[in-house]
Amino acid sequence: MFSKSSISLLIDEIATSNNLRNLAVNNNLTFGKNSIKVSKDKNSEDLNIFFIEKNEFDKDSDKHTLFSLESFMTNILEGMVLQIISNTIFDNVFIAPAERSAINIFSRQLSIKRNLIVDRLLEYKDKRKSEDILNKAQRYPLPIRDSLEIAEDVFELQKNKSEYAFLADKIEEELLKGKIKISKEGSVQFNPSKSKIKNLEIHLTASIVKSLSNLVFYFRHLAKKGDFIIIDEPELNLHPDNQRKIARLIGEFINYEFKVMISTHSDYIIREINNLIMLKSGGEKAANLIAKYAYNQDQLVDYKRVGAYLFKDNRNYNVEVSETGFEVNTIDEEINNLNNASEEIFFTLFD
Repeated sequence: MFSKSSISLLIDEIATSNNLRNLAVNNNLTFGKNSIKVSKDKNSEDLNIFFIEKNEFDKDSDKHTLFSLESFMTNILEGMVLQIISNTIFDNVFIAPAERSAINIFSRQLSIKRNLIVDRLLEYKDKRKSEDILNKAQRYPLPIRDSLEIAEDVFELQKNKSEYAFLADKIEEELLKGKIKISKEGSVQFNPSKSKIKNLEIHLTASIVKSLSNLVFYFRHLAKKGDFIIIDEPELNLHPDNQRKIARLIGEFINYEFKVMISTHSDYIIREINNLIMLKSGGEKAANLIAKYAYNQDQLVDYKRVGAYLFKDNRNYNVEVSETGFEVNTIDEEINNLNNASEEIFFTLFD
């Protein structure tokens, strides 16, 4: 599908250098009794890397263990340094994968399993076996690994406060009808608004809560101006009325200067986005319609800021976006086919 595609980057060296200078870093990573510390003071050009070794190895009997541990830590360290550099070049990216509901439920079990893999790695003296175990630890796709890292560290991350916490409040008020909280043990819990039941563990909540809780956490604690948000299937587990609400919220995300990418099969979301585009294009003539159907100006989207793409038969196609929105023929055709079949079945059998 992308064999003939090419990607080019235009990097502003001065801006990147300034961003790197202004960056403050204080990362710690622990494996067994050993750890890596990466630190950098703001306005400093020095990146400090410390390897803190607390294990005492016998140089002869444990040399393979030392080698595999060193190899493993080097891979992790390279990733940390590359992440620091990329953060100064690229916008921060938040991904809500389609697997987000399962991640919210099973992140602790997956974290425990990963820790067991690391423990086994430290036990192995065979380089080949240790590399096999390392591959198992990294088998998840990057978006899922990133989501797991956030889910595993929510207790610490909740100490951050985002200026966009009001968007988290909107998701809770308009969609979840309750509040997301983090327990002292670091687990995600839910407090329904109109219920005496409090502190529900995430696996006991409705599917909509599991699907959107990570988005609430992101806006309350992690969101920064200009972030790139990727939502895979925003309609996941949502009733049609809530699909329309999430589409309106996506319009707000855009107007608060987030870059947003979604993948969807939902006609409700597509049609609601088209409504936001048409109301924006309508100018003053749209005022009565905006009030009548309870839209607000923050939700309306300029069609010039929207790109739409259709993926079909291993090819990608640009979809034209105008002041009336855009059409996805594959979805429209199927809806028409279903309507025609339903009408013929009804009128043939029951009229």
